Order: sequence, then C-alpha cells, then structure tokens
Amino acid sequence: MNTREEVFNTDLSRLNSESLDLKVKVESLASKNNQLLEKAHKAEFDLLQNRCWNSFSKTYVHKLESDLV
Repeated sequence: MNTREEVFNTDLSRLNSESLDLKVKVESLASKNNQLLEKAHKAEFDLLQNRCWNSFSKTYVHKLESDLV
C-alpha cells in the first residue's frame, strides 16, 4: 500500500469513528429532548389542574362569603 492509500484509509477510519461518536451524541440528545418534552407536558398538565383548582376555590370562597352575608 502506498502512502496515499494509507492516508486515505487513516482518514476514512477517523471519519467513521467520528461519525459513530456523533451518532451516539445525537441519540443521547434525542433521548434528553424526549425527557424534557415529557417534563414540559407534565408541567403543563399540572398548571392546568392548578388553574382549575384555583378557579373552583375562588368560586367556593365567593359562595361562602355570600352565605355569610
């Protein structure tokens, strides 16, 4: 094998290795993204529940105030 082929093969091996590393990083980022999306959806759901509960509580307090008057 001549020097040119050796350099080519070395570069090709390095690029393959870098490609695999990047693939692993992308998969890791995709997994973290999915986890963050799940947390965001849960937070949104919790917020909606809290708003609903807050609205109910305000209505209940107004009713109690009216009953006291």
